[in-house]
Amino acid sequence: MLLFFLASISGGIPLLIYFQGLHLTRASTAGYFEMMQTLAAVCITWGFFHAALHWHQVIAGIVLMAAVTMVQRAQAAVETA
Repeated sequence: MLLFFLASISGGIPLLIYFQGLHLTRASTAGYFEMMQTLAAVCITWGFFHAALHWHQVIAGIVLMAAVTMVQRAQAAVETA
């Protein structure tokens, strides 16, 4: 029972904060943040658990970060225009 409460609190509260943050962003931006969550999980697995990354995972991460950067710049240009 204690394990259930530990999992609920350690996973539930951050998830609520995360979804509240997504609620305050645009839908298009929120979609890219969802993709970045996967990249963050891979980085944590690599950094803390020393799991090896394959070359295609590194390339996919770089492409994902480039896509998010491009979307952010495009949205900033639209907002200032």
